[in-house]
Amino acid sequence: MEFISATSRQFLLTVRAPTSEKSPMLYFPAIGATQVFMPSVNGCGHGKWALSVLQRVGHRYRLIRTESLNLDGIGTLAFLIGDDLRPTIVSRLWLRIPSKGCGTNIKS
Repeated sequence: MEFISATSRQFLLTVRAPTSEKSPMLYFPAIGATQVFMPSVNGCGHGKWALSVLQRVGHRYRLIRTESLNLDGIGTLAFLIGDDLRPTIVSRLWLRIPSKGCGTNIKS
């Protein structure tokens, strides 16, 4: 997952995968800042992902929103975060895989 800032507002973003893996705080100090999260926990990525955006208020960060995303495949997604601080998918290279095939090994 790639995240690109299209706002001059400073913010943080975290990602929570269905496996309960959580990204570190991804920091976006200015327009054009880019961060990537690639899950490292083995397991199925099918299910509900959560993207949480926090905005700087004084010396602290405050949770602005948490967006839920139901994913059912493998691939890469790119998100643009604008002035509304809402992550929006702008690029998707994605292969849908039925959840019943999730976690099964393919043998030759």
